[in-house]
Amino acid sequence: MTFRKKLVMLGTIGIVGLSLAACSSGGGTTTSDTTSATPGSISSDDTSAAATLTFNPDNLLAGTASPSFLSGEAGSVSVVAQGTLETTDTGSILPIAFQNNTDSAIASIDWTATATSGGSEVATGQSEGTNPAQLQPGEVGLAFISFGADTATPGPDATYTFSANTSPADTSSLNTGSLTVTTADASGGSITGTAVNNTGASLTGPVAVTVYCFSADPEDLLQSAHMGYVDQTDDIAPDGNATFTVDLAGDTCATYLVGASGFFA
Repeated sequence: MTFRKKLVMLGTIGIVGLSLAACSSGGGTTTSDTTSATPGSISSDDTSAAATLTFNPDNLLAGTASPSFLSGEAGSVSVVAQGTLETTDTGSILPIAFQNNTDSAIASIDWTATATSGGSEVATGQSEGTNPAQLQPGEVGLAFISFGADTATPGPDATYTFSANTSPADTSSLNTGSLTVTTADASGGSITGTAVNNTGASLTGPVAVTVYCFSADPEDLLQSAHMGYVDQTDDIAPDGNATFTVDLAGDTCATYLVGASGFFA
């Protein structure tokens, strides 16, 4: 299964009408809401933007891109970048980047987006996993919202309200975790590679693999993404290895990063 979508890098002030509900820390599921307008862009030399932060500090993602992101609102899990909606054979896709700006690590990050146009709700969509699957305080993750073919396609004037449900980061059953992608090589219109389970607990299949394509250095702007699965269908034990091949569907990745995530057994 392959998903493709385009994403423009945005700073926090590039998302108009940003309003956030604080995401509480500690046990239980938390929710954070973000409302944003049509996507725009922000210059890297805009002095009013929040400080940039390190992306992928644990090297869970592998590849050739080295992107940076701007910080979101303190105390919240907030959307910090919104891409352009792209129509697919199965509906439409809206990519986002978001930051865990709480003081606790989070996992099982599920996003819901409601599209509004002309004062009326036109569509509701859900995310299909994040990379990385668990985020430490300050980290940025990537995700995409899927609007099904049975719902209206939001127009270019649509605004989106995002809600994130999260859980504390641990290795409990059906919580989410990331494999460490150790190799990721472009070959014949695909990305092939390997990953290892460094979580200390078994991950159950199928484990999803997402390739994020970026522009060439030094911009490293996220442009599209493609999703597949590891070859293994059985549980992946601690220190176990997995292999994957993700079809780029004719896309050309100037630079890229690859993430793999699943559920704890």
